[in-house]
Amino acid sequence: MDFDLTETAARLWVSQAEVDAGEKDGLTSSEREELAALRRENRRLREDVDILKRATVFFLLPVQLPFQNAELMGQGQDLYIFLTVARRQQAQHRECARHTQVRVRQSQQHD
Repeated sequence: MDFDLTETAARLWVSQAEVDAGEKDGLTSSEREELAALRRENRRLREDVDILKRATVFFLLPVQLPFQNAELMGQGQDLYIFLTVARRQQAQHRECARHTQVRVRQSQQHD
């Protein structure tokens, strides 16, 4: 069976094995996987925040929140819940972005 293993691929595998064993500086395989997962989540959270921002504008523009009307009070309550969730997700997004930036800086220092 022929795997067509190139010299470069073998060198990269050996180099990564040395990093994983602690013999060489750099990101271990598990750290690389974690960084990739954090970047994916960061991207997803950015998309979520963008959607929530658009939805917030959509819901805020037509609603003036006149709470004198009992029907509209229910709509206002829904909007309050929606905005609370949006704020929480924004905070989570900022924390994830900060964590990713720290990890990237650490990886750049090791390179």
